[in-house]
Amino acid sequence: MKIDKIRLSKTVRRLSFLGQVSVVITFICVLLLEFEILGKSTFILNMSLLFLTLVTFFVSCLGAVILFFNRAHIRVSNPDFTFLILVCILPMAMFQYVYGFQNVNFERVNDVSTNVIDAPQFKLSRLERQSVFGANDVWPLVKARNQISAHPDISTVTLLAPLGLLYRCAITTAQNVNWKVTVRNSAAYTFEAKASVRSLHNDVDTIIRIRDAGEGYSSIDVRSASPHSRLDGGLNAYIIKGFIAQLKGTLADRRNLEYC
Repeated sequence: MKIDKIRLSKTVRRLSFLGQVSVVITFICVLLLEFEILGKSTFILNMSLLFLTLVTFFVSCLGAVILFFNRAHIRVSNPDFTFLILVCILPMAMFQYVYGFQNVNFERVNDVSTNVIDAPQFKLSRLERQSVFGANDVWPLVKARNQISAHPDISTVTLLAPLGLLYRCAITTAQNVNWKVTVRNSAAYTFEAKASVRSLHNDVDTIIRIRDAGEGYSSIDVRSASPHSRLDGGLNAYIIKGFIAQLKGTLADRRNLEYC
């Protein structure tokens, strides 16, 4: 992909401009999310951030190819181009670290449970839990189905732990990942919490239910639902999988069992 000097100069200038603009706008979107400046438009803002991340990554890949085949000329005429390519990779690296592109899912769901047939039930109804902005979406095409959905990667988990111990460890795990526990029912071994993913600021409603499975085993079901009627982009399934993984880690660490 060797390019003559005149075309190369124009191409590098255009890529540099596109890269700088996309990086600056991406940075602004991150700040808006971080400080929750546009709370009611969070989902749209997340979609924009995802699009900008893909654009900057495309610019970095295209720029890297051009740099590889024309490095001698670029090193002399555009020495800052290499640095710009590295900067354009940062949004992709940040998104992958915080959430992961493998977890992005645009199925029309926003209420996911490990047990769909006998799902844990929230204290408040779906309508009472949804935000005031959920009923008036500006994007009807991203409206989710009003039903509890299954996910191929998650199901009821059975663990070798007594009922009371697993319940206490589940609450401890939720607090360790900065979930806000809102409702506890120790008699039914259930609790509700507001869950979120670091730096995304999309609080979702979660409910955890523990049941005795016999012979020293206990089963745990987790349900996660968004406070709006839009599709969740895979966020609820990601939260459930992350919580179960954290809970298993807590149980595996015998030093923490005494404090559960």
